[in-house]
Amino acid sequence: MIVRLELTKENKLKAFLIKDGKTISEKLIKGKFKKDNCYYTKRVFYVVPILPILWCFKNEQERIYLTDSTLIYESTYNYGGAVIIMAGGNSGNYKWMFTKIED
Repeated sequence: MIVRLELTKENKLKAFLIKDGKTISEKLIKGKFKKDNCYYTKRVFYVVPILPILWCFKNEQERIYLTDSTLIYESTYNYGGAVIIMAGGNSGNYKWMFTKIED
């Protein structure tokens, strides 16, 4: 399969998944380029206070960038919560790499 990316005039990234010359999936990704030539999606962050003693949070963001001839898609998340003094949570970072195929 082939991944093709196009930057639109509105600074959005259009991603295509192509198999046997046919587009099988298409997605519009909203975000922006930063100084480091990395395309960042809008960060999703929220805190939900359920009671004064109980709350939870979630934080997510994706980054897309190019190094040498490798396209990298990176997803970072963390979430958790607390009840009075007990707290817990989870975090992670996933990375997918796509190598450019020369014709």
